[in-house]
Amino acid sequence: MKAKNRKQVLLAWFKFISILLATVATALVLLIGFVHTSKVELKKIEQQTMAFDRIFSLQIETTEKADSLVLLTQLLNTNERINDLHLQEVISDKKMGLMSHLDKMPPSDARLYRMLTQQFNGFLDTKDSIRYMLQEEQLIREDLLRCINNNKLAARRLSIGSATAGVENQTEKP
Repeated sequence: MKAKNRKQVLLAWFKFISILLATVATALVLLIGFVHTSKVELKKIEQQTMAFDRIFSLQIETTEKADSLVLLTQLLNTNERINDLHLQEVISDKKMGLMSHLDKMPPSDARLYRMLTQQFNGFLDTKDSIRYMLQEEQLIREDLLRCINNNKLAARRLSIGSATAGVENQTEKP
């Protein structure tokens, strides 16, 4: 016994199976596309992360070099046991090393440090001028103290001399 609508039922089943297969095929294509797109995005993210990590490590190294340069500059003229001329040579070498290190970095990542190194000679000149003026002030202070002591001695000699001259004058009068 065959159903009267067998043909329609078979057509409905065929339609259902074909729509189901099309849906599964579409889902598989979308899944494969998603996986492929994810792989490409992950590779790009990984490349960007590597680039950012490289730039970050360069920036940390640059910061350490700039910090050591500033600390050495602060040591200038602070202690008489420190050889300032040798320290200036070390500072100059460190500055040149920092400048060559900055050349490895992209300009946008090292703008502040480039400005600092460009103005560093001015800082050193100012520090050197201060050191020179302090030495000159010390020399002038020592000269002034020596002059004051000489004046005191001369005044004492004059007062002693006039006192003895007055005594001599009194003894000569009678």
